[in-house]
Amino acid sequence: MANYAERSSVWGIKVESLEMSVEGHFVAMSGYGFDEIRFETKIVSRESPEKIKKLALAAEGDCYVTNTLKRACPVSGRVFLNGEPLIETGKRS
Repeated sequence: MANYAERSSVWGIKVESLEMSVEGHFVAMSGYGFDEIRFETKIVSRESPEKIKKLALAAEGDCYVTNTLKRACPVSGRVFLNGEPLIETGKRS
């Protein structure tokens, strides 16, 4: 979320609301850990879908946590703009 805030401020993109949720599948056996992580980002904005898509892809690309997790397991995400699906990233099982 910090990446969204930073980018939108620098780029002059107005975001009225930003909500994120994350869900992971945890394997509690030998070598335990997450084997899949999914996130959803819900944005409310009057900006164009193109601007919000660019913002979302930049924010995800800048995130060191997401980039680290992608080295360990599949990470996928969905971004919604004003309640409508905008983009989907990564693998989904």
